[in-house]
Amino acid sequence: AAAAGGWVANRITPLGNLTADLGTATGERRTFTLPDGSLLTLDARSRVDLDFTADARNVRLLEGALVVQPRTGLSSMFAVHTAHGQVRSAGAGCMVRLEQEASLAVALQNSIEVLPRESAPLTLAMGQGARFGEGWADRPQPMDDAAAWREGWLKARDQPLGEIAAALASYRTGVLRVSPQAARLAVSGLYPLDDTDRALSALEHTLPITISRYTRWLTVIDVRAA
Repeated sequence: AAAAGGWVANRITPLGNLTADLGTATGERRTFTLPDGSLLTLDARSRVDLDFTADARNVRLLEGALVVQPRTGLSSMFAVHTAHGQVRSAGAGCMVRLEQEASLAVALQNSIEVLPRESAPLTLAMGQGARFGEGWADRPQPMDDAAAWREGWLKARDQPLGEIAAALASYRTGVLRVSPQAARLAVSGLYPLDDTDRALSALEHTLPITISRYTRWLTVIDVRAA
C-alpha cells in the first residue's frame, strides 16, 4: 500500500521536486522570477537547481523543459546546464529541453550558444534549434514552434509519435505507453496539452493506431492491426 501510494504521489508531483530548487507538478506550467530578475518558465514535471552569484548566473535543468528570458544589461552570461553540456545567452530568450539521450536548445530571440561537453560550440540564430549530446550537436534547423507549450499547445512537424507521447505524458497522472512500432510513426498537427484525452483522440483519428485505456492509470498506444 505504501509503495502504491508513493507511485501515485509521484505521478501527481514528482518526488524529485523535494530536492530541487524549483519544480512543477504533472500538468502544471509555472513562471518564476530568478534572483537576478530573469524570468523562468517551467513545463509540466520539470525541475531545476539554481546557482547565482555576483559573477555567474547558472540554472541546471534536471528534468523536463524550460524557457528563460534572461535579464539584460548584466555583465555575466546566463547559462542553462544539462547532462550534455550548456546553453549560454547574453540576454536572448531560449528554450531548453532535457531528453533521454540528448538535450534540445532553441533560440527564441537573437542568438544563443550551445556548448556540448566534448564538442565544438554551436551558435543558433533566432528561431533555430538543435539537439546535442556530450560529444556532438545536430545541424541547426527551424524550430520556432518548440516552445508552444507555454500557451498550452503541442505543435508537431513530422515528429515521431514517441516524442509526442512523451510530451503528453507530462500532462497525465497515469502512465502513457507506446509500442516501438507506433513510436516511429510521423506526426504533424496541433494538439492541446491541457486536454490530453482530446489530443489522443485526434491522434487516433489521423494515425493507424489504437489507444487502449486500462482505468485512468494506464493508457497504451499500439499500431492498428491490418
